[in-house]
Amino acid sequence: PPMPICLPEPSRTAPVASLCWFQALADAAPTPMWITDRTGATVYVNAPWLALTGQALEQSLGNGWGSAVHPDDREASRHAFEQALAARRGVRLTYRVRRFD
Repeated sequence: PPMPICLPEPSRTAPVASLCWFQALADAAPTPMWITDRTGATVYVNAPWLALTGQALEQSLGNGWGSAVHPDDREASRHAFEQALAARRGVRLTYRVRRFD
């Protein structure tokens, strides 16, 4: 799993506490999740994503999620994602993810 970012600190601010709460919730979820920034680069993946794919955190960030997508689904998924990103709209993708084994 990723290194926890939630370390007890007396000076913790509300945004950091909210981020810690989100990470704990996402890591406890039964489904893999990833979040991108405005450019489409992955900036967060949860523990179930790492467990499913076997990727190290560093491999999953940026555009690394694409390498975990089944080769037959990779191009169509990437294309749909890039179109949605350019149009600044949501997208629902269905693709196969390659398991770590």
